[in-house]
Amino acid sequence: MKGRLLVIDDEKLICWSLQKDFSREDYEVVTAQSAQEGLRFFAEEPFDVALLDIRLPDGDGKEILQIMRKKDPLLSVIMLTANDEIRTAVQCMQLGAFTYLHKPFDFEELKLNIEKAVERKKMQQKILNWETDERVKYDFANIVAESPQMKQILELIRRIFHSELTTVLIEGESGTGKDLLARALHYGSQRASKSFVSINCAALPATLLESELFGYEKGAFTDAKQSKKGLVEEAQGGTLFLDEIGDMSKDLQAKLLHLIDQKKYRKVGGVKELEADVRIVAATNKGLKNEVAEGRFRQDLYYRLNVVPIDIPPLRERKEDIPALAHFFIAHFNREFRKTISGIHPEAMQILLNYSWPGNARELKNVIERAMILNRENILLPEHLPSEIDCTCALKDARLHPEKNEPSDRITSCIAGLPLEGIEKQAIIQTLQAADGNQSRAARMLGIGRDALRYKMIKFGLSSDKDMPELGDITHSGETSA
Repeated sequence: MKGRLLVIDDEKLICWSLQKDFSREDYEVVTAQSAQEGLRFFAEEPFDVALLDIRLPDGDGKEILQIMRKKDPLLSVIMLTANDEIRTAVQCMQLGAFTYLHKPFDFEELKLNIEKAVERKKMQQKILNWETDERVKYDFANIVAESPQMKQILELIRRIFHSELTTVLIEGESGTGKDLLARALHYGSQRASKSFVSINCAALPATLLESELFGYEKGAFTDAKQSKKGLVEEAQGGTLFLDEIGDMSKDLQAKLLHLIDQKKYRKVGGVKELEADVRIVAATNKGLKNEVAEGRFRQDLYYRLNVVPIDIPPLRERKEDIPALAHFFIAHFNREFRKTISGIHPEAMQILLNYSWPGNARELKNVIERAMILNRENILLPEHLPSEIDCTCALKDARLHPEKNEPSDRITSCIAGLPLEGIEKQAIIQTLQAADGNQSRAARMLGIGRDALRYKMIKFGLSSDKDMPELGDITHSGETSA
C-alpha cells in the first residue's frame, strides 16, 4: 500500500471517483461527504494525505485545515475547490496546505501531487523519528556516570538547562565525551526542538572555517556563485558546538567574540549584520589558560566562553566508570552485532581497570567492539582483549621465563619508554603485596637479597610499617602516567 487518503467533499460523484481511481493505484481511500464525518474519520485513524473541499455544507474547509494540521502537523492537506480566487489559495497555503487544486482537476496532476505529499510525509516522519532517537540517545539517563566526578558534572549541566544563552566551555582529553555532554545539554534544554550544529575548528583552514560558520554572499570570492547559509544561521534557535576551539585563528576568535557579545554576525562579503539566537558550547583538549598565557588564544574570548566551565577528568582518574562503561558498550554491540554476550570475566575486568586508557572512553569502546567481533563465547575473556592493554601479562612472562633474553611477544607499548626506576618501584610494590608485606619472601621472589630490597624500599619512599599503595598502572616514579 502506497498510503492512506482521506477525501472530504460534499459531491458524492467526486468521492466515488477518487476512491475508485486511487484504490487501483494501491492507496487505501476513506471518503466523507461532510466536515463532521471527515473529522470523525480523522480522529479515529491516521492518514498520510487529506483531500479537502474548501466549501462544505457544515463547515469551512480552512477551519478544518487548521484543526487537522494542529492535531497532526505531518499530515499533507490538498485543498480542492471550484473557486479560483488567488486570495483563497494564498490563505490556504499560509495555513499549511500542501497545495491547492481547482475543480475539475486533472487526474494525473492530482496523482503526482499525492505522490509528492505522501513522500514528504514519510520523509518528515523519518526526520521526526531520528530526532526522537537522538534525544533518547543523548538523554541523561543513558550517560554512564558512576564516579563522583561525572555525577557532579551531570548535576552542573542539569542546573544550566534553562539558562538559554549561557556559554559553556568543556575541557578534557580526546575521547572523554565532550561531544556527548554538549549534545546532552542541547537535548535537555528548551532548544531541543531546534538544530544542534557541530563543527571541528581544527579540521578546516581559517578562511574556510569563517565561511562555514558565518556563510557568504554571492560574489564574496571566486567560487561564490550564490549565497550560502552558515552554521550560525543553521543553528538559529538551537546550539552551535565548536569543537577544538583552541585551534581557531586569532582573527576568527575576534569575530566569534563579537557574535557572543552582540548576538550579531556578518556573512563573508556581506555588509548587513544579522541577528543570531544560538547557544555557544565550545570544547577543547588543550588547556585554554595556558593558550592564553602563551598568547595563542584571546583572553577576552576565553572569559566569555568560560562562563560555565566543565572539566572532564580522564578515564584513568575515574575508574569507577570503567565497569559501567564496559557493560554499556557490551549491551550496545550486542544489539548492533546481534550477539548475546552476557558480560565480562573478572580477570578481563581487572585488566581493564589496570590499564591507563590514554584514549579514554573512546578507546575502551573500541577495545570492547574488537573483543566482541572476535569472541565466540558468551562472555568476554582476557584472551579476547588486545595484548597492548594487558601490562601484567608482560611482567608475568618476564617472571615465568627469566632465561629468555629476547623481548616477550606480549611486552606491550604501555611500558615502552618509561623510566626503569618507575617500573622497578611498581615491581617492588606489587611483589610486597603478593608476599603480604614479608620482605624476605618478597626479596626471594624478586631474585635479590633482603638488604638490597630494603635499600630500594628506602630509595623509593616505601616502608614496611605502612600500607603499600594500591595496584595501579606502571607509572613514572609512582606518578600518574599521561
